[in-house]
Amino acid sequence: MIVTQPATFASFHGGVTDYYLNGPLHKCRTANNLDIIPWGKIAKLSSRAGSEFYDSDNPQLPPGNQRVGTLKFFEDILLAHTGRKMYWLDSAWTELTGPIGIGQTSGNALFPSTNTVNNVVSLGEWNKHLFVASDGYTRPHKVYVDDSGDIQLRTAGLPTLSDSFVISTGTGATTGAYIYALVLEYTYKVGTVEHKDYGPPVYKQFTNTYITTRTLGTIDSLVNDNTGNVDDNYDTSNIKVGIYRSIDTGLELYKVGEITNGTTTFIDSVTDATLITNETLYVTGGVVDNDPPPACKLLHIVEGTGYFACIKEGTELLTNRLRQSIDGDIDSAPASFYADIDQDIIGLSSAKGTPVLLAEDSAWRIDGKYDELGRGGMIPERISDTASCVSSGSVVQTFEGVFWAGKDGFYYTDGYVCLKLNEDQDRSYAEFVSTAEKARRIQGRYDPVTRRIYWTLQGSGASECDRTAVLFLDRGISKNSSFTFYYNEDDDNFAPTAVEVVDSELIRGDKRGYVFIHKPTLYTDLNIDLTAAPADWYPVAIPYKYESCATNFNDDFNRKFVTWVNVQCKNETDLALQITSNNDDDRLVKDLAIINFNANMVWGNVAEIWGDGTAIWNYQGYIEEMRRFPAGSLRCSYKGLIFKNAYANAYNSDLLGTCDVDSTLKTATLTGASMEWPDGIQGYYLSFTSNPEKQFKIKSHSTNVITFEDTGNQSVDLSSSEWYIKGYLKDQVFSLLSYTMHFAPISKTQDKYQPSESNSLSSS
Repeated sequence: MIVTQPATFASFHGGVTDYYLNGPLHKCRTANNLDIIPWGKIAKLSSRAGSEFYDSDNPQLPPGNQRVGTLKFFEDILLAHTGRKMYWLDSAWTELTGPIGIGQTSGNALFPSTNTVNNVVSLGEWNKHLFVASDGYTRPHKVYVDDSGDIQLRTAGLPTLSDSFVISTGTGATTGAYIYALVLEYTYKVGTVEHKDYGPPVYKQFTNTYITTRTLGTIDSLVNDNTGNVDDNYDTSNIKVGIYRSIDTGLELYKVGEITNGTTTFIDSVTDATLITNETLYVTGGVVDNDPPPACKLLHIVEGTGYFACIKEGTELLTNRLRQSIDGDIDSAPASFYADIDQDIIGLSSAKGTPVLLAEDSAWRIDGKYDELGRGGMIPERISDTASCVSSGSVVQTFEGVFWAGKDGFYYTDGYVCLKLNEDQDRSYAEFVSTAEKARRIQGRYDPVTRRIYWTLQGSGASECDRTAVLFLDRGISKNSSFTFYYNEDDDNFAPTAVEVVDSELIRGDKRGYVFIHKPTLYTDLNIDLTAAPADWYPVAIPYKYESCATNFNDDFNRKFVTWVNVQCKNETDLALQITSNNDDDRLVKDLAIINFNANMVWGNVAEIWGDGTAIWNYQGYIEEMRRFPAGSLRCSYKGLIFKNAYANAYNSDLLGTCDVDSTLKTATLTGASMEWPDGIQGYYLSFTSNPEKQFKIKSHSTNVITFEDTGNQSVDLSSSEWYIKGYLKDQVFSLLSYTMHFAPISKTQDKYQPSESNSLSSS
């Protein structure tokens, strides 16, 4: 008689590892669509939240079947970028465009027409402003909500006017020497708070002019450009030109007056005595010029100071340069406020107030910064010679530090120490960065409440992002951190090209232009069908999959006899669970009998039999089931288990009576006069007892009529036929608490070597 002993697996906090053969028991080979949930001192696994349209009235962005590039929730408004445009959601998706300025009939888009549909967007928030740059080396823009509640798009900073202005004739001729400066100025409101931007001044000195009245002529105007790699969005109709002047032979400049942009002349009749009582030009005292931010790929804001990296000056690309703004003035980045490193900058962020540069094969922090007088400077300090970065969008800032995707794994730094986070996933990770395009598409977002980071990834054989990696920071930061994946192996319903997190709910942009939101109260996703209207898309089950590490039960020497498995799950919903046995690293894979727990009473479920004493109200207790391993799979050296959705019976004719089948119309009609097909059966499969092997997908149903798919004309007319409806059951949560396998060692794994007479060793 073989006496078995239990081996219990009760904590699943380790996440996925590539080294699953005899791997740590708290880790697993596969964890698809599963979250790691704290459970006292240990952790359980639970299927992820389901999803629905973020806005069912506006499910798709206006360009249609085009990837969502970026999602950003800003000032209670969802912004979505796709291609060269950004949209915001009100009663409908509305394109965010710049103001209609001088000589324009419409506002420009966010990005120029030369940009492709695959822009990688860089974002930074400050003082209720959202600053935006892209990998097209565009001029940074800012987004804000004005005092009327309207969302606005403006080019950040103001340029320099030309020095083409002249002094015309006037009155009161005398000899004198004067300096004039012209400065673009723009006043706007964010909410009720007024802001004012200044551009760099342009200077010109005049002598033998007129002391009483002077006329300035041919004053330059600012006009929005929309040619080439430029789409300006200056509010040219409301920008002012500030006129500043010195007194006779003086150097300090005072404001004489202002004109509206587009006006080409100005009459100066202010006396020197009056002039010195006016406000001075902002550069007074040695303050540096307000140069506008440079065209750049990357931007980041650290405690009121803007940083711009991988920049373009004229036609020159300075991919190793970082430029700093004036503290408290993100729109102003003096050209002299820069630092260079010896590699191309790929990512830009900050750790606890310290700027961090992530380069091709190194990581840096920036010590120090420039003040408004140009004193000080930025000093790059290398913090890693091996930590690489492959995607600016992958860079995620958290309280603990900065996380990002590198060439060989995900990384972390606090500004001083760098750490690779998934050393035990180096084989599988390589696929996600196998091409430059795959690497570029990695994008991350952080949920500070659950302390999770979500990264979009593109796997093998996929043409677009088809999964997210989820890092659970509450399980610690280490070289083997805890990851799971949101991934649908067998369908195309989950294709995240962009992610955002709002109130711990994941918002997901799809490769086809749709926007979804995940909520903990949802247990299904939508079946994406581009041939049908989105309103007709039906819910489908979330395809979870847990695959354990292959254990040898701490015994390399003996084979094992494994008889039973006992499973405990938290009772959150009914559960149809398929357990599969995996012997000796895929050598023998066999299914166990399905666990189909349906003892919960759910209001409105037509399958409920009122008065059934075995039924449980309101999901009480837990689910505990035991299953025997199939014959032929009892003996092994290594045993692994797979837990996934069971293809199970949902309804049958015992409940609702028989049906009549019309093979021409492809319909099944219930024969009972008062009987109705259950809700939610669309996407399940219908079969009939006369030929149960043939299954027909349910397209739709009315009260008592099902319409099914039968492209091969396999159905036949039937009268009063018994039937089954099967599928991967919807509205179910898989919440694994523990499982116990019963085993006993039975024999040596390796046969003892017995040499034959012909190959025995000679003693001579």
